[in-house]
Amino acid sequence: MALSRLGSFLAPFLLLIPAASTTNDRTISQVVKLLEGMLEQSKTDAEDERVLFAKFKCYCDTNKEQKTKFIDKATISVSQLENYITAALASTSKLSEQVQQLKRDMADNEDSQTKANATRKNENDDFVAKEGDLDGAIQQLKDAIETLAEVGADQTLNTAAGHTQQMAGFKGADLVSLGSTVRKALVAASALADVKQTKKIEAFLQGPGFTGTYSAQSGEVVGILKNMRDTFKANLAEARDIEEKAVAAHEKFIANLREAYEWMGQDEESAEKRMSATDADLSSKRTQLRDAEVDLDNAEEFMKTMLDELDMRTKQYNHRDKMRNSENAALSEAIAILNSDAAFATFGTTDATKTGATSFVEYRTVRQHTVDEPRHQAQAFLQRAAESQHSPLLGRIAALLQAKNPFAVVLAEIDNIMGLIAKEEKADDEQKSWCDDERTDTDKSIGDKTGELDALDLNINTLDKAINHPEVGLLKQQADTEESLEENHDNQVFKTKQRKEENQAYQKDIANLVSAEELLQRAEKVLRNYYAQIDEKLGSSLVQRARPTTTEYIKQIDETTSYAPPSTGMGEVGSYKGQSEQGGSAIDMLAFILKNTKAEEDQAHADEMDGQHTYEDDMTGLTDSQDTLQGTLASVKKELAQKEKDLKLKQKEHKATSKEKAALEKYLVDIKPGCDFITENIDTRKANRAEETAALKKAQGFLENSPAYLEAESKKHDESLGDCLGVCNKEGEDHAKCKACLAKTSVPGFCAGHAGTPGC
Repeated sequence: MALSRLGSFLAPFLLLIPAASTTNDRTISQVVKLLEGMLEQSKTDAEDERVLFAKFKCYCDTNKEQKTKFIDKATISVSQLENYITAALASTSKLSEQVQQLKRDMADNEDSQTKANATRKNENDDFVAKEGDLDGAIQQLKDAIETLAEVGADQTLNTAAGHTQQMAGFKGADLVSLGSTVRKALVAASALADVKQTKKIEAFLQGPGFTGTYSAQSGEVVGILKNMRDTFKANLAEARDIEEKAVAAHEKFIANLREAYEWMGQDEESAEKRMSATDADLSSKRTQLRDAEVDLDNAEEFMKTMLDELDMRTKQYNHRDKMRNSENAALSEAIAILNSDAAFATFGTTDATKTGATSFVEYRTVRQHTVDEPRHQAQAFLQRAAESQHSPLLGRIAALLQAKNPFAVVLAEIDNIMGLIAKEEKADDEQKSWCDDERTDTDKSIGDKTGELDALDLNINTLDKAINHPEVGLLKQQADTEESLEENHDNQVFKTKQRKEENQAYQKDIANLVSAEELLQRAEKVLRNYYAQIDEKLGSSLVQRARPTTTEYIKQIDETTSYAPPSTGMGEVGSYKGQSEQGGSAIDMLAFILKNTKAEEDQAHADEMDGQHTYEDDMTGLTDSQDTLQGTLASVKKELAQKEKDLKLKQKEHKATSKEKAALEKYLVDIKPGCDFITENIDTRKANRAEETAALKKAQGFLENSPAYLEAESKKHDESLGDCLGVCNKEGEDHAKCKACLAKTSVPGFCAGHAGTPGC
């Protein structure tokens, strides 16, 4: 019983045993060696699959960690860019509203200027017309007055008698001309003349008699015309004054409008520049946002695809590992059974296990029957295809046929294997597409990173030059400024020390001078007090006596010390003078020295004051220079700090970008073996699968057309008819009796619901 089960288990594997053995091992020993080889191969395959799965798992874990960090960073970047764009849009909208408002204000300003100019033109036209009218009226009034004056109507110039005499020369046409001139003046002055005045003038014009009445009327008319002329002149002067003020007011108003228009234009230009800069920055940020969103989507899609594939491969690996463990357990159990002492004792007495054949090819030649010809044809065809293609799937079907499994099981297994082949085909296509996409995207990313590194190198070099240039770099500027500050400080210290030393010398000098003055004054006082007893003049104040000049003083010294004959030294009685003469000279000398000492003291004070002023001026200049240098140093340090910060950021960014590029390059190296394999072998694998599928379909055709399969299918169909087989074979399966039997109902009952069925 155990040997029977063992034979059933070994049937698929024994297909691989050669038809004739070239060794002298016993039959059972060959089988044991085969099983041991299979077990060893299974362990090797298991180790290979474990290594490959571990590499794939490591690859997925590494990429999961990297992509997770990238997704988190990209999500933050997208959020920041969206916030920036929202703020920029709000700023742009505000600037746009400001620009539109400025444009409207400028348009209103232009409209106000146009309206003001139009109004001014109308006013000027009215003024010109009015001025012309007034000038014309004044001239006409003047002409009328002069005309009336010529005939003596102006009573301010002539008497009535004279008027009558002068009118004697006016007759006919002259009177008509006179009336016309006065009438024109009246028409021109009609706006100012009242009804009474107008009637008087009309009466004067209509009744030209040379009487006293006429004379009185003409004089009154001249008075009216003169009043009107004065009124017109006053109106004209007022109109001109109003026009002049209106022109000045208009020009000032237009100047204000133009100035406001210019300011609004500058504001508009500034706002448009800011809006343009914001739009340019906004466009750049939108591009960055789109790129970041695309990178984020790609990363998330890559993560999802990778995790799905990891899950699928993990399940597949666990399933294969479970199956292989079961297989290894079975092989180990079989080897243990065949290698047992009892087995050796048993197999040693049996020819089949000691010297029998090991190939089922030989077995088939003995057991072959005509009824199994299609199955054997399919088996042989699959066996040859499996050997030529080295396909374990075709060998598996051949093993099932060799084991005489039912046709349904074999056909179902063929369909299953063709499905596996199709899935492998799809997996290869997906792997090839994934590899192509990954390589293309990674190459593009590497190119982008290379461009970024070039730009960063340029920025780093520029910043490094700005910081470390030996002549104009910020560090050199800082060192020079600090050196100048140090020199400035040293100068201040030196100036202060020098001033202090000068002041100390001054104080010491003043002290000496004061002491000298005190001593001189005391000496002079002593001498004066003494010599005053001899000569009262010597007791007077030094200020009241004329002091000798230096030349005179030297001359006096020479005179007093010149050689003279010796004397007794007594002099006359009562005329003792002692050394009063030399004493007076000594007093004068002391006074002279005292004066020079005081002058020297005054000069010392003046020199000290000048020195102090010079020191203060120098210190003011040095402190101002120090403030300037400190400001420059602060500015240089600030700029240097910013440049150094920018340099560190660029260097950090360069390092990060270099790492990202290296990671991308390493990623290409990591996926290279698998991608190279699928790229180089996908055509061969497709061709092999096509041959495998064709072989399976051909074998399927052999089986489905075999008499045994057809007989089995017919028998299966007959069994499905059950107790109704006789009725259905007799009447036909389409007959109402057959259908009623299968439906387990009566014929009339079946026909009631299926009236069109044959037999109803």
